[in-house]
Amino acid sequence: MNEKIIVYEHAGNGSLDKHLDNPSLTWMKRLQICIDVTTGLNFFHEGGVEKEDLMVHRDIRSGSILLDGDWNPKISNLEFSNNALVTLGSEHLNNNAGNSLGYIDPCYETDRYLSQSSDIYSLGVLLFEMLCGRLAWTDGCENHSQSLGPLAVRHYNVDGNLDKMIFEGIKEQITPESLTTFQMIAIHCVHVNWKERPTIDQIIIQLQKALEFQEDYEIWEPKLPIDYKEIIQVSKTPQIYKHKSKKDLYNMFSKGILLQDGKVLFSLGSNKERNEMISAKRFSYNYLLPKWRSLPESRFPKVAKMFYISNLNIQIKIRTQYLSPSVNYKVHLIFRFSGPRKSQAKRLYVNLKYKMGNESLKAYFATWREDGWMMIELFQFLNHKKDTDFEVLLESFSRCYCGSDSIYVEGIQFQAIDNASFKLPSGSHYILFYQLNVFNFVLIMQVKHEEIEKLTEDHQALKSKSEANKLWFLPNPMKEKKDHTISFSLCQIQKKKDELLSANEDMLSIQSGFTDVVECSRQQILHIKCKIRSQMLSPNNQYACYLVFKLSEKCRGLHGPVIVRDLFNWRSKETGILYFRYPNPWNVRDTDWVPRQRKDGWMEVIVGVVEATRFR
Repeated sequence: MNEKIIVYEHAGNGSLDKHLDNPSLTWMKRLQICIDVTTGLNFFHEGGVEKEDLMVHRDIRSGSILLDGDWNPKISNLEFSNNALVTLGSEHLNNNAGNSLGYIDPCYETDRYLSQSSDIYSLGVLLFEMLCGRLAWTDGCENHSQSLGPLAVRHYNVDGNLDKMIFEGIKEQITPESLTTFQMIAIHCVHVNWKERPTIDQIIIQLQKALEFQEDYEIWEPKLPIDYKEIIQVSKTPQIYKHKSKKDLYNMFSKGILLQDGKVLFSLGSNKERNEMISAKRFSYNYLLPKWRSLPESRFPKVAKMFYISNLNIQIKIRTQYLSPSVNYKVHLIFRFSGPRKSQAKRLYVNLKYKMGNESLKAYFATWREDGWMMIELFQFLNHKKDTDFEVLLESFSRCYCGSDSIYVEGIQFQAIDNASFKLPSGSHYILFYQLNVFNFVLIMQVKHEEIEKLTEDHQALKSKSEANKLWFLPNPMKEKKDHTISFSLCQIQKKKDELLSANEDMLSIQSGFTDVVECSRQQILHIKCKIRSQMLSPNNQYACYLVFKLSEKCRGLHGPVIVRDLFNWRSKETGILYFRYPNPWNVRDTDWVPRQRKDGWMEVIVGVVEATRFR
């Protein structure tokens, strides 16, 4: 007994005909299902994977479309398909008449065979079912002329549209452009003359257009600024945006469009926040006038070339017009050096001096951007309105670090801040190393609660073996703090080879948990060297070392950043950045470190994170 069995993937949502009047099946989902069905039918017509024979399905209808749990359609009833060149008699249709009424190509009545064009007619009827939310053949239909396809054509010929037939559950969702495109291709699919029907490729193109119109309406237009039409009107070339889709407009707004004669760049962030960049053409130059240059990598027609970076005197007095209210903003100067890039490092120390009002400020680091420009943050503020006045005087860059190269100034950028707070990952610590002038410090090791008992025993064992003047230990056994950490002195401060900094007796009066503290004199580089016994550490753990310090009354500096280098990894060129005093927030990055006040009056910063295996 020869039998052939067709096995289909389980369709969690059943067949499409059961969901035609389901309002939760949105217009967007219906369009995507129509596109997928048409694409699948095209694959079938071309002979499938082998592409050996042109095929005709002969039973395209909503009941033949199965939907999986994600509403992805699968074309079923392939057992009724055949080679496109086979002529069919009436037996097949009679046996399947109950399900095929309303979908059968009218040409079959005269030609007595079904072709690929007949599948196109059936597909057109299915499109009307999706739009109208009903089956092609309903109770009361007496002949084909009363079925959905011919009925829709008559309504369209009389009213010019299908508004009265659209399913109420989706009617308010459909944008006019999507509806017009969809109903026109459906009308053409059910044309009585098979020669006037579109090809499958043409149907796919029109359905995709209908979906794009709907996506523009539902997805992309809400992402655009409410006043996007007014913004376009003040753009440099408003005519080029006239026929753009909302998706294209959004992409253009995301990249930035030029406004006000090419002197303002407006752009959108990922959360609809509005950003604004103002050209250097809007700045005032108090002493030396710049040379104006055109650079292909700039977003503005002209940028300012400044030849004396140690005497800029650029007065910036501007008013923003397009920022989002109640949003935090960073203000960046956008510039680049005219010569070749000096360093491959992401950040470059430039020490920009500037004034805001009567306050003298410094911005220490400039950051390379992907577009080849550099940005340096000047200020942060919470914007309360679209029109915000901003005034700053740019004075000079450090020639010591920047050299004598001239710079190109592109403009000032107001960029919305991502308000997500920076959090330290649980179970790990960040490293802080400090270059010192005059301060007092001790070094502590923070460990986990469960390791305290073992460390106390090891501490007593090692105490008797320590070398005088090289290791200072706690005079008493370790005690657990309330924060489940312990402290023990285990440090060696190296000034030169084999030369130790001595403790200053005047410093011993300072409140400290140790017998000795050290006062360091002014110096450019300080090496801190710790000798850690591996017996005191638990394997496979990370340990964080803290520098505990006080700035002496003599210290008036240490406002700027300090470069940190791990000398154990001397081959690595990576460095860290830290501050002794808490800087302005625009000078701090997530990877920078700042000190914090302890309850005992001292300051602390982490100076190292190490693996226990490193000491073995």
